[in-house]
Amino acid sequence: MRLIGHLQESSQAAAFGDFLFLEEIENEVEREDNGTYSIWVEDEEQLEDATRLLAEFQRNPGDKRYYNLEDKARARRAEKEKEAQGRAPLTFDSRDTVQARRFGMGPVTGAMIAVSIVVFVASRFGGDREAIMSLFITSFEIQGEMIKWMPGLVEVRQGQVWRLVTPIFIHFGFLHILFNMLWLRQLGSAMEHIQGRGYYLAFILISAAASNIGEFFIANHPNFGGMSGVVFALFGFVWMKAKFDFMSGYAIDQGTVVLMVGWFFICFTGILPIANVVHSVGFGIGLVWGYLSATGVFRSKG
Repeated sequence: MRLIGHLQESSQAAAFGDFLFLEEIENEVEREDNGTYSIWVEDEEQLEDATRLLAEFQRNPGDKRYYNLEDKARARRAEKEKEAQGRAPLTFDSRDTVQARRFGMGPVTGAMIAVSIVVFVASRFGGDREAIMSLFITSFEIQGEMIKWMPGLVEVRQGQVWRLVTPIFIHFGFLHILFNMLWLRQLGSAMEHIQGRGYYLAFILISAAASNIGEFFIANHPNFGGMSGVVFALFGFVWMKAKFDFMSGYAIDQGTVVLMVGWFFICFTGILPIANVVHSVGFGIGLVWGYLSATGVFRSKG
C-alpha cells in the first residue's frame, strides 16, 4: 500500500476513489486528522498510472468524466464481492465504512460519563432528588403526587446558568444510565475524535440546553433528566454525516438506524415515563446540524 497524494474535499476524494476503482486500480481513501484525505494505492505496479491520474484530477476536478461515478462504483464493488465470495452482493456502499475506526473513549466523553455516575450515586441511584436539586433545570417540591415550582426559570435568571445543561447528568435507574452511557461512549467518542473537543463540547452544550429548555416549557415540568436528548442529537448528527458525507469518518449500520428511530417512536406510546420533548428537540438538532455539516453549509474539518 503506497500513498500517492492528498485531496482537500471529501466529495473530491470520494469521486476520485471511485474513478480509480473503475479504472481497475484498487485504492483506499483515508481522512487525516488535519481534515485532508490521503489516497492510497494497493498495487505498487499501478503507482505511476495512479499518480498520473491524480495529477490530472487535481488540474481539473470538475471534468465530466468524474461525474456520477458513485452508482457505477457501487455496482462494480457488489459484483466483485459476489464473484469473490459466492454470495449475494452487499447492500451498502463500502465507502460508508472506510473510515469506521475503533475509537477509544475521548477525555470529554469520559468526563461526562464519570460525572453522570457520580450524580447517580449521590442521588441514591435516582431516588433522592433533593440531594441533587441544584442540577435540575429549576428547584421544585414534591407534595404527594403534586410538584410545585416557581415559573420562569428563576434560578437561571439569577445566574445559575448551569441548570440549563446539568439535567443531562441526572438518571433515574440502572437501565436509564446504562443505555445512555453506552450510546454516549460510542457516538460521543466518534464525534470527539473526528470533529475535535471544542466542536464536540459546543455541540453537547447546545443540544443539552435546547432539549432541556424545550422539555421544561413544552411539557411544563422540571422533574426530568438524562443524557438521552444529547444521545439522540449525536445519533442524528452521525446518521446524516455518514449518509451525505461519505468520507467524513463516520459510519453507522442500518440496524442501528432502525433501532434508534424505532425506539424514538416507541417512547411516544406512553409505555414508559419518557421525556419525549427532550428526545425530539435533541434528535431534530442532530439531524439538521449533521445534514448542514455534511452538505458543506458549515462543515468542520478535524
